[in-house]
Amino acid sequence: MSSYLIFGASGGIGGALSKLCLNKRNKLVAVKRAKQYALFQDNPNLTSVLLNPLDEQHLQQLATDIAGEKVTRIINCCGLLHGTNPPISPEKRIADFKTSAFLSIMQANTLITPLIAKHLLPLFDKRQSNIFAAISARVGSISDNRLGGWYSYRASKAALNQIIKTLSIEYQRTHKKTAIIALHPGTTDTELSKPFQSNVPKDKLFSADFSAQKLYSIIENCSHNDNGSFIAWDGSSIEW
Repeated sequence: MSSYLIFGASGGIGGALSKLCLNKRNKLVAVKRAKQYALFQDNPNLTSVLLNPLDEQHLQQLATDIAGEKVTRIINCCGLLHGTNPPISPEKRIADFKTSAFLSIMQANTLITPLIAKHLLPLFDKRQSNIFAAISARVGSISDNRLGGWYSYRASKAALNQIIKTLSIEYQRTHKKTAIIALHPGTTDTELSKPFQSNVPKDKLFSADFSAQKLYSIIENCSHNDNGSFIAWDGSSIEW
């Protein structure tokens, strides 16, 4: 049994992964923003936390509150692709680029991960096998960019990947049994992808439960040898 800390537990993938963790009898600290979202409320293995992951005081308090939980898995499932306040939609061309949208996407997709790492990674016991993972996306791979477009989203995930890679190098020096990785869940049927699903083949659009099962399997089968990896839902490696 592992002890999970999942950010974005009120989202599609984060919620499905949280439920799966509880079904597997893991201990779980589920971090969310939405008050109305509930995971198994009576589950003795669940601690539900409401906070803003961009607020460092909130993260500091969380670290203090769960210091005795012996967390071995920290997963960031937070992310943003489109929205209404401010208006956000993936750019088809550079003429569509907007500063406000870019900054919002960078905050949601990039900034949260180093803040989590700064305040929560110190909870890892150096003697244990630990996993720190962030949900990235294949479109964040610079080597794999063949279609263009989606400037802000691509940039935010590429920046996230650089953070993960750099963090993996730093922690390898002190936490030999820890793996820090980026994960690509595939195109998943969630609110994040809903406006863009029409061009996705049916066999390439995954349910949130399917993606969660694949990601869970990767996380639980990772070792320190996978530190610094960018891994797709099917276990294959993605070029940075």
